Amino acid sequence: MVEKIFIESGIPSRRRGDCTLYRVENPSKLILRRDLETLRSAFCKLTDKIYGADTAFHWYKHDQYFDELSKLWVIFIKGNLIGMATTKEEELCGEHIIYIDCMNIFPVSGNLFWGQSLGALLGREILLSSWTFIHKPVSVIFRTQNANVYSLGYSVLPSGIYPQIGQRNNRDLQRSQRIAKYMAEYLSPGKYYELDKSVIRGAYYGYLYGNEIIAKSSRADLNQFFKENINKEEGDALLIVVSSKKWEFIAAIVSHSLCIFLQKINPMGLPKSNVIGRMLHSLFNLKTKIFRWKKSI
Repeated sequence: MVEKIFIESGIPSRRRGDCTLYRVENPSKLILRRDLETLRSAFCKLTDKIYGADTAFHWYKHDQYFDELSKLWVIFIKGNLIGMATTKEEELCGEHIIYIDCMNIFPVSGNLFWGQSLGALLGREILLSSWTFIHKPVSVIFRTQNANVYSLGYSVLPSGIYPQIGQRNNRDLQRSQRIAKYMAEYLSPGKYYELDKSVIRGAYYGYLYGNEIIAKSSRADLNQFFKENINKEEGDALLIVVSSKKWEFIAAIVSHSLCIFLQKINPMGLPKSNVIGRMLHSLFNLKTKIFRWKKSI
């Protein structure tokens, strides 16, 4: 059983609705090497199943894959592995950079945490774990061929995402482009980067997703952008930068912490239809509403 590895390694579990979440900082130092290889095999099988493709090239591109990671996130429901994410965090470009190396989630239903998607839950958990950097500017980076990843970043901070796909304007274009140019070379050295579209040409070996439906968004404009600007067969990828202001970072941490506290009061979790649940759901998106209000006046 994969979850047994975390239990035997003394990694504390975190209850989020029906989900059991494990966060491991510097996994290569806390988990035995043989257990890391078991995890790598389990993650590979999970992503093969999710994407309908052979994803071994990602997991086995480096002999010591876990040595490069800052944090590992794994989600179980009733002992079954259903999601994971890995991050690398460094001080770059005068900011605290959180690069989400991968985030893979098997579609599930149930009593999820305050009605959030598992992607949103992982995203907020990743921000919460970096609370010690609230005194610094923080940016989250994605490199992807999946339009849904852009939607995830957009849901976190619509006005702080780059590139902007749609009608909204990026509020700090100079900052976003400075980080984007640096991270494109950092992640894909020597590859051509189109700054205006934020596309890295030949970032990957080819198209990562065997199941085309997985990589499609519910937003038609996003799908059109990917179709027109990203040659997936050639390995092109979209580089996404989500840059927050300090108060936004603090607000995200406080709102998620409040949800965690309220679940501890009621371990069964309150349904999304509950009055408090609705209030917290609105709080998650408070920054989005503020920006919309500013734009309208």
